[in-house]
Amino acid sequence: MNVSVLNLEYFFAVNPNVSTYFESNNGLWRDYISESGASYRMVDNLIPLHDIVNSINLHQIQMKSTSNYITIMEPKIKNQLITVSIHGNQDFIRNSKSEVLSRYSQVNTKTIQISQREFLAINEKFTSQLFKLCSQYHTEIVINNSKMTQEDGIGALSGYYIHVLGSQDNITITESSLRILIDNILNNYFLDSIDIQLSMIPLIGGIQLFNFNQVAKQSNSNIYIPDLLPSLFNSKIFSNTSNVKLWITAKTIPEILLTKNIIDKISEERFRNDIIVKEIELTKVKIDLMTLYNQSEILNIMFKHGIFIQMPSLGEKNNCKILIQGCSLEAVNEAVLEVNLLSTSYYCVQLNCVANQLNEYNLIQLMQDRKTCVITSNRFGIDINGNSGEIKQLLNDMAATPCIDFNTLKLRLELHNNQRDFISGKKNGKLIKIMNQLNQLPMIKFSPFNEYNFYIDFEIYEGTNMSVLLKGLDLIEMELPSELKFNIPEVFHKSIIGNGGSIIQSIMKKYNVFIKFSSTVSGTTSKNIYSFKRYDNVLIKCPRKNSKNIQLVKNEIDQLVYQCCLNNNPPKSFPNATTTVYHTVKFQLLKSHYLLLINNNKLQIINELENENNTYINFPTSIEEFKGNDVIVEIKGSEARTKHCFKQIEAMLPKNYEFKVTMSVGKFEETFSGVNKQDFYNNVIVPFKILLGVEISVNSTPIARSSSNENTASSTEDYHQIILSYYNEESLKPAIDSLTLYLRQHGFLILDKKALEFNPLVETVKPNVMALRSLSNQAVDNQGNKPAYKKHKSPVKQPKVHYN
Repeated sequence: MNVSVLNLEYFFAVNPNVSTYFESNNGLWRDYISESGASYRMVDNLIPLHDIVNSINLHQIQMKSTSNYITIMEPKIKNQLITVSIHGNQDFIRNSKSEVLSRYSQVNTKTIQISQREFLAINEKFTSQLFKLCSQYHTEIVINNSKMTQEDGIGALSGYYIHVLGSQDNITITESSLRILIDNILNNYFLDSIDIQLSMIPLIGGIQLFNFNQVAKQSNSNIYIPDLLPSLFNSKIFSNTSNVKLWITAKTIPEILLTKNIIDKISEERFRNDIIVKEIELTKVKIDLMTLYNQSEILNIMFKHGIFIQMPSLGEKNNCKILIQGCSLEAVNEAVLEVNLLSTSYYCVQLNCVANQLNEYNLIQLMQDRKTCVITSNRFGIDINGNSGEIKQLLNDMAATPCIDFNTLKLRLELHNNQRDFISGKKNGKLIKIMNQLNQLPMIKFSPFNEYNFYIDFEIYEGTNMSVLLKGLDLIEMELPSELKFNIPEVFHKSIIGNGGSIIQSIMKKYNVFIKFSSTVSGTTSKNIYSFKRYDNVLIKCPRKNSKNIQLVKNEIDQLVYQCCLNNNPPKSFPNATTTVYHTVKFQLLKSHYLLLINNNKLQIINELENENNTYINFPTSIEEFKGNDVIVEIKGSEARTKHCFKQIEAMLPKNYEFKVTMSVGKFEETFSGVNKQDFYNNVIVPFKILLGVEISVNSTPIARSSSNENTASSTEDYHQIILSYYNEESLKPAIDSLTLYLRQHGFLILDKKALEFNPLVETVKPNVMALRSLSNQAVDNQGNKPAYKKHKSPVKQPKVHYN
């Protein structure tokens, strides 16, 4: 008889026994009584499985089939797994497994803390909407007063919490809808939405959804995106993902309009680019395992590369393909590689053994406490699929206490094609060495699987000690590649590599690693929209047995970059190294200029200028880096190229028009940064942004001066300054007229208004060459003491992501 046994995680969420102010009753609660007699309610994922199993078994009874049936072992206190055993012919097992998995879900809880003001604002309209949410998304909602302990452990804070309970897919979309309700009803925010394709959201949102973050920061709004993996557990919330909604909330309508305007522009830019789609075909059992246990990794790959991944639903029949969509070929290829690497974390064991050993009890014993393992047996033997760690643990148990006599045992690993030469070595030297260590006992075979991956099969025969197989597996795993990718500005590559590669080869030899420097791939920067991003161009790679050295190499390279920035000489340990002197040009970047650059899709030009001039531009990566209305940006490189690069940047900056307003500190602050600032924002700033493409910089004291008047009497700070920055000349006159009218209506006297010949150059720093100290990790001072090791970070800035 054919038998298939699989373990599924048991999930439950208990209604906390605290003061409850609201509780839905949508049919998910189960009432329990503990041994002490206390009653409690909870939501779990066991009942739907019982329902589908009973339905299948009843149908088989009606069909008078006694050989096809399913049994369920419920979870125990020490084993929180649901064990499902399916007996019958191959078609019954395949179809029943699909139906059981399609009814399985992971129950969870999401909690939102609300303020006391929001809690007191809860009214009948809000609770009515909560009931509708529960009914629409099949979840339960509880509002209660929980206790929250402070991190320092001193005292406790009372808080008000809204808990959403239900299946993972459903509570994710319910949580977003609930936050929108809180903004709209409890905080009186305005609400609007944008229709969008689900598959385009990560492409428009960009890497780490950073574009949405920056739009929200600029427009003072909240942006809510739908669940990007809405149907992993067969949720029917979205009947059609080609048209979902991106929700926007804000305190004022102008802020809503500004948010929609910017997102529409980003969407237009994305749709102008070609959309690249690739598909990966894997075995059905691996796709189901990845759906169950690699959801967060799949989402992280989406966010990391700004691409969309479509996974089949759990148990979905006749679909073994994963689709990956993006705007950049490089990003799609990297995502394909990482998804394939996820699949390689699952191993397969095939045993050819005697049929009478294949009873259900033996199979369940093998599965004990192993949540990822799936066992299928028939008259020919047993197939076991599962996570690499659990498969190795299972083989260790079988080697320690043999429970099954096998004729042949085959362990199958799936690896990416780019790992093949690495683990084989030159002329298969690594494999030959491994075989010699194992006395040629296991057979090792390579076979192709798909266009991305291949198989390695270890095979042993009856009478061979299973420890030989485990030793061979350990030796192969130690040869698998570990790697780290990061960015070092290309201007420093030559100095770090050294004359004839002397410096980098010395590091490679010291740590037994491979290091590769590459140039920026053409075509990547053109995809940059709304966020400044440098792509990985340094690769450190080594066998897993040396993986601990990777971070040491990274630290040493970071130190070299730091020394380059200080213009220190190469260490004496590299006598053939050349000295490169880096000049620095500093210039002032206005926040209004930065906003015009990102809103006109000009950030990719910064990447291009870096490459063309072989310089490093310490350009801001987010709006948050502007603490005021300007920042100082540095350009590093050779003297001629830094100056040329600065001239090119200066030429691409917007034009400026300056208003000088009579000094009136109290009135000025009240109008532009005090109680009346929202009026100025709604009636001037937002219309100028949307209708005219003009940015406004309001300064209590001047931050930018005309290059022709730097040394005149007007340079004394005796006036307030308002700067209009623009690209379109036709927008200037209506902007001047509108701002003039607004200032006069609010009682301000305009001293002067004219074009501002803005010179952003701050200074040119002459290099000061110093001797470079030794980079050895074993360096000691003159008293024989090891100095404290201090890490110096690369000057590359990575954007900090904050989700609204």
